[in-house]
Amino acid sequence: LKKSGCGVAFKTAHAALPHELFSALHAKCPDLFEYVFNVHGISAFWKNEACHRDLGADMVDPRHRAKVIPIRAWGDDASHCKTSGCCALSWVSCTCFDMPAGLSRLPFGFLDLRDCATPAFEAFYKIFIWSTNVLRSGVHPFRDHNGKSWKEMGDTIRAQRAGQPLAGKWLCALYEYTGDWKWEHEALQIPWFYNVKDICMYCHAPNAPGPLCMTNFSRCGPCKSAPRSHQDYVQYHHGRLPALAQPNDFTIKRFVRIDWTHCGPLGCMARVCGSCLIGL
Repeated sequence: LKKSGCGVAFKTAHAALPHELFSALHAKCPDLFEYVFNVHGISAFWKNEACHRDLGADMVDPRHRAKVIPIRAWGDDASHCKTSGCCALSWVSCTCFDMPAGLSRLPFGFLDLRDCATPAFEAFYKIFIWSTNVLRSGVHPFRDHNGKSWKEMGDTIRAQRAGQPLAGKWLCALYEYTGDWKWEHEALQIPWFYNVKDICMYCHAPNAPGPLCMTNFSRCGPCKSAPRSHQDYVQYHHGRLPALAQPNDFTIKRFVRIDWTHCGPLGCMARVCGSCLIGL
């Protein structure tokens, strides 16, 4: 759907399906697989997450955590020049701390920003969510993201793989989203963001003076006294959630995280570091 609203334009967008990339790395580069996903740090990650009530460790059965790799989706858009740009979506293991993000982050795909409206992005994200659901199941799928069987589509290679394990015992669970705040606002269609009075997606803090002002970080501030519920988000969308909000475990509080690489250029890092030192 064109941004102008005048008709539909068809374009091809290539994507590296996460479950197929995951399977290929395990089969062809097992040493790199262990390094990129830091499989030896999985148990410690879940143990740490379980210590924090607000985080989502309970989304994975404690008996199976040692084989479930938590993954993070990261999104952002950038301009190539004055007239063109693209939106990039990538993913990475939450347990991968030893490699630079630029090397450990695995690409999903890029979407041209010049002439794409929300429905085009939703179709793009629908494929990503389908593939991450496959990662959670641990076996190659029998059908594509639209429910068509591989045999029906004449895809003999994927039909032969259907039902086989992706990567031995290993599974993945989509655990969090991060990236540019603009991308989080647009991709998840969150109505509370930097250009409106109700600025915070986690609580009812407004960008205005008053007891609930967004700069009030005291114990009686909005973060503690006026948190938002997931139902606020569901009601805003009248129950029809965007594609990236479709996972059963999704809530904004659990899934949507601040990307610190974007906080530095905003000048927030000094305040954050100062707050951490005071807290310690």
